[in-house]
Amino acid sequence: MKVRFYTVIISLLICFSETNADSNLNVVVSIKPFHSLVSGVMLGVARPELLLKGNFSPHTYSLKPSDAKKLQYADFVFWGGEALEGFLSKPISSLSKNAEVVSILEINGLKLRSFRAESHIGKSENFESHSHNMPKNQVAELKAAVDPHIWLDPENAKVITQKTVQILSDFDPENAQKFQKNGEKIIVRLNELDQQLSSEMIEISDRTYLVLHDAYQYFESRYQLKSAGSITLQLEHFLGVSRLKKVQKMIQTSKVRCIFTEPQYSQKLVKTLIKDSSVKKGILDPIGADILPGPELYFDLMKNLSISLKSCLN
Repeated sequence: MKVRFYTVIISLLICFSETNADSNLNVVVSIKPFHSLVSGVMLGVARPELLLKGNFSPHTYSLKPSDAKKLQYADFVFWGGEALEGFLSKPISSLSKNAEVVSILEINGLKLRSFRAESHIGKSENFESHSHNMPKNQVAELKAAVDPHIWLDPENAKVITQKTVQILSDFDPENAQKFQKNGEKIIVRLNELDQQLSSEMIEISDRTYLVLHDAYQYFESRYQLKSAGSITLQLEHFLGVSRLKKVQKMIQTSKVRCIFTEPQYSQKLVKTLIKDSSVKKGILDPIGADILPGPELYFDLMKNLSISLKSCLN
């Protein structure tokens, strides 16, 4: 059972401690995983603002007036980059003129991976064979693009944490010691999390599954999991009948045990794909859509991925 009750209690206690913190530091963070790590570093100093609240995808989100106001008064804006959060590209340049913008994907030391375009519908098919609904320029861009879901490798989370400590300490030296201590605690917890996940994923490393879109290669590579690929290249593009047939055929021939969708999207497509088969349906949540924001979110997100994978593949 996923630990949500304890997360709520811990988050409420954290909010209380941050309410009593004294700092004028105004930080805005784009999505929950990044916000969680930044929140952990800032614990006891201030609470960063989160833009993408609720059950939304950064791929399809539209900026709200309240979001624009947050950006306008920010000292720092942490975001993944245009590949992940295209909705933020223009607002950041126009609204956050006085803020220092931290593009997390550009942090030195990250383990970056290109999109696995050739394996989205099984290794036997090439990229072009299932990207016909996309404009040619987007196909070329996607081939060359870096997969932005970097937080799904705890090693990258450690790099992000360390960089956040450095940036905030330089800006607010009076609280540098707090940032440093918080960062050290997060690193210890990330190491423990990594060891736990490594142990848990061994038992399902030989079991094949399919995901809705290719958001998980950092997690899969870290823990040597066996993904058959993803159903779609980009979630905003329509899935045609011929494509559906190809996916169904691949499911039959690749011994796929489970297909994972995400909480932000309709379950109808997956239900259609597994109809009249023994393939199971699961849900993976790569951004913590259903988890309360705060320092604990990142750890709960990663543990929940493990729980969902084991539950569906065992």
